[in-house]
Amino acid sequence: MARAPLTASLPPERELKAFARLGARLLLADARGPGERETPRRRRGPGHRYLDQRDYRPGDDLRFVNWLQSARLGRPIVREFSAEVHGDWLLCIDGSASMAVAGHAKWHQATHLAAGLAFLLLDLGHRVSVAVFAAGVEAACESGRGHAQYLRIARTLTGYLPPALGAPSRLGSCRSRLAGANAAIVVSDFLTDDGMQPDLAQLASGCSQMHVLALGAQAERRLPEAGPCDLIDVETRARLAVLAGARLEHRADRAAQARTSALTGFCRSTGIHASAIAAEAPWQMSLLHHLTAARAR
Repeated sequence: MARAPLTASLPPERELKAFARLGARLLLADARGPGERETPRRRRGPGHRYLDQRDYRPGDDLRFVNWLQSARLGRPIVREFSAEVHGDWLLCIDGSASMAVAGHAKWHQATHLAAGLAFLLLDLGHRVSVAVFAAGVEAACESGRGHAQYLRIARTLTGYLPPALGAPSRLGSCRSRLAGANAAIVVSDFLTDDGMQPDLAQLASGCSQMHVLALGAQAERRLPEAGPCDLIDVETRARLAVLAGARLEHRADRAAQARTSALTGFCRSTGIHASAIAAEAPWQMSLLHHLTAARAR
């Protein structure tokens, strides 16, 4: 297993807490076991979490009216609660060689996304485990709860660095780690011939909820302005001699868009929540956008 430099870092805790406050309002579709049906209830009591305040609607329980805020705003305001249904989540993070290109930009984004999701889920009381996969599971953190578990996950993420060459992507190696988990999140660039679709389908069959975050980096598609060059598949080490130029770069962009479209279409047809995320994008906004879209489905 490759070791990351000591300078490897994750988002500061103040950012994670700010994201968790916003993300908690979106992650209402809590993970449940297969076959379970649970409607989030808006009532106060043990096992319920305060979410936010909103305008009163006919039929709302008057016990939850915030009379002070209502008087201040001149209209009835109620407190909103959500049932806390705790689940087990598995975060599968791609640690293959393709995640190391462009100065590890995709790996940096993947670890930030994973840290943000882990912090949010743990803050909501869920159990979370992590598996970093390449040819097999290269690093892992067993399931746990609470802030101490987040620190263990952080050590797992900062203690690994994808190698520059020769580590293929085999998501299927995470299948055994799903035991006990009823929800999974996969963070990867999905740069395999089959787009990891067979492995995604197998993983999805074993859990009640699944999310896919497909990473891409503009820098990985940059080519010399003109002239002959070699394209290298960093996972298989295969080489292809090409003539660089604007036309080839345009074809690379179109191919990347086609791969993303095929992946998101597959996920949509199998009930998997999927989003394409740029390595250069702010991780918080990317996750909030994903959670908003998943909640709307």
